[in-house]
Amino acid sequence: MNSFAFLEKSARQQGDGLALIHGEERISYRTFHQRALAVGGNLLALGCAPGDRVAFCLANSPRIMEVIFGCFAAGLVVVPVNARLHPREMAYIVANSGARILIHGGEYDAGIAANAELFAGVRRISPDAAGDAEQFDMLLDPAKALAAAVDAAPEDLCWLFYTSGTTGKPKGAMWNHRMVR
Repeated sequence: MNSFAFLEKSARQQGDGLALIHGEERISYRTFHQRALAVGGNLLALGCAPGDRVAFCLANSPRIMEVIFGCFAAGLVVVPVNARLHPREMAYIVANSGARILIHGGEYDAGIAANAELFAGVRRISPDAAGDAEQFDMLLDPAKALAAAVDAAPEDLCWLFYTSGTTGKPKGAMWNHRMVR
């Protein structure tokens, strides 16, 4: 069972009900569902394949949930990166996880630019699209949206959380779809 099923069911049952509220922004379950399918489809169109890792480091906003559920829909593995980490620590997690894409807020541009060699080969996408990052809105192209979530087995990996690394380098803790249910 793909963990995207939770959003699928809520969108079917609550359609126009509010799913996400952030400041003045209001997003219904139907819109959230559509945006997540678009994010997933567009990530696949960028060359990701089910099982690939997508890292994100974003301030609180609906974009976080769109990325998470978009990755679930596409069978990708979500790699959340703690927003308080130094860019070198962020780069370690991105590299160690094998993430091909880093979705990040504009507030991280200066730190990433100062450590550009550590982020070499990683495609960067940002809602703020400063520096070398591409615009997040490209992930919302409805022409590349998924019609439905990809099939996922309960044991397929969907989250890769990194530990704090208090006794050494952070390590990835793997969660599969069964654990998220």
